[in-house]
Amino acid sequence: MLICMYIFYDFETSDKDFLGQILSYSFILTDENYQIINELNGIIKPNRTELPSVGAILTNKLNINTLLSDGITEFDAADTIYAFLESIINEYGPIQLVGFNSARFDFKHFEKLLLKYGLSPTFYGKVTSLDILQFARYCALKTPNEFPFTKREKNATPYYSFKLEDLASAFNCLDT
Repeated sequence: MLICMYIFYDFETSDKDFLGQILSYSFILTDENYQIINELNGIIKPNRTELPSVGAILTNKLNINTLLSDGITEFDAADTIYAFLESIINEYGPIQLVGFNSARFDFKHFEKLLLKYGLSPTFYGKVTSLDILQFARYCALKTPNEFPFTKREKNATPYYSFKLEDLASAFNCLDT
């Protein structure tokens, strides 16, 4: 019997660009019924050579003083994340990292972090990445009559929103 495991993950970073640094991370392991089995959360000290952008800090609401006093080094974070994922792979086999807009953002930061310290971000083919945003767009294109589109307007121009909050609301995934 094949057990399907998912690790939902998200990062807060020091910049919206790829050059930014991961400042906080969260990995939540679930089974095929989305029951939480294990999780890893943490914060990282900002590198002394990288100044977090004001826009990023206003968006992610991280406290720089807390990051500096309680965060671990980027090297220790890479080692901690790698060890966590390695233990899951050793116990359950190949896993899927699932994120929102992760193909263009989070997984790129994940790869950069691990490669920077000589670690394989795919664990030699045992980790794959799924992007909920890309999947939602695919579903909308394949089944436009059934997809629960959320219509928004910006500058008097209507558009269909694929923001995480709008998708979660449309699919009744939020209680509050």
